[in-house]
Amino acid sequence: MKTLALMAALSATLVASIANAGDERRGPPTFSEIDTNDDALISQEEMAAFAERRMSERGIAVPEGGFKLNPVERADADGDGYLSEAEFDELISRARQFRQNRGADRRLPADGAT
Repeated sequence: MKTLALMAALSATLVASIANAGDERRGPPTFSEIDTNDDALISQEEMAAFAERRMSERGIAVPEGGFKLNPVERADADGDGYLSEAEFDELISRARQFRQNRGADRRLPADGAT
């Protein structure tokens, strides 16, 4: 059970970093930035290549052996192994919610109690 929770947290972190990985502007990438072969679908390979490229551009070490978690699989609502634009939009929406909730968890309660 702890392993599943840890995997979910790590996957959410990866997804959140992707959602905030736009070029010079702060914000999520566009669907077309990740769909490099223009087939209107995002594969796990395209998602990983995008994440690796953004991490490298920002001087962040890419995990040796690549990413172990698969955000495409987690967000693939129809089970075809790819993300459609609608599935991608939902992934970005969930990543934004995760980031907002994570930030809220770090704030102290209004009364100053810890």
